[in-house]
Amino acid sequence: LTITYKKGAPINTFILLFQCPDQQGIVAKISDLIFKCCANIITADQYSTDVKNGHFFLRIEFFLDDKAVKKETLEETLLPLAKEL
Repeated sequence: LTITYKKGAPINTFILLFQCPDQQGIVAKISDLIFKCCANIITADQYSTDVKNGHFFLRIEFFLDDKAVKKETLEETLLPLAKEL
């Protein structure tokens, strides 16, 4: 789980990089948490190395309306899910 600010974009635009063993519901769970942070997904790319027993990779760029929310707060919000997956 990595969250970074997007270079050259407004300060409240972030990029999330995530990887884990492939399983059902990964995109739904992560996008739901991003939604609960009042953020809007701008772009999303994902792929798996194999349908069975593969490894899943995800990149999501999102915009957060609340400029007061910090990168560390987002990481703390997403970390429990990252550990679960």
